[in-house]
Amino acid sequence: MNDGRNQELIERHLDGALTAEEKQAFEAKRQRDPAFDQRVRSDEALAKIFEATGDFRFESDFATRVISRLDAPDRSTLDELMAMLWQYFPRVAAPASLLTAAIMTSNYRSAADGASIIEALLGLPGGGLVLGVGM
Repeated sequence: MNDGRNQELIERHLDGALTAEEKQAFEAKRQRDPAFDQRVRSDEALAKIFEATGDFRFESDFATRVISRLDAPDRSTLDELMAMLWQYFPRVAAPASLLTAAIMTSNYRSAADGASIIEALLGLPGGGLVLGVGM
């Protein structure tokens, strides 16, 4: 049986909607297939958790409020994010630039004689690298 059919059987089992013949086939499948049995047990445990939470309903305008927040992100949150990025950028940019310069200097000093500038600075083979000049 495919996965969708198995899930449908499990859901019908949890709802108590299986016929007597289906129940018999369902229990036989659980006995034959340990993975299916484990999935049934997991779904039964999850169903018990849902039952224990009681009757839960969202407020009538919940979906409208969620969609409106998704459609129009809070401007203050975006502003806070940008402020945080600008606060941390100088702390990261300078060390990253120094590290890049140090790596490029090391690559240049250890480059083979006759290496192209790309090979020398980046430590990459320059033969297959095409620069986008004039594109």
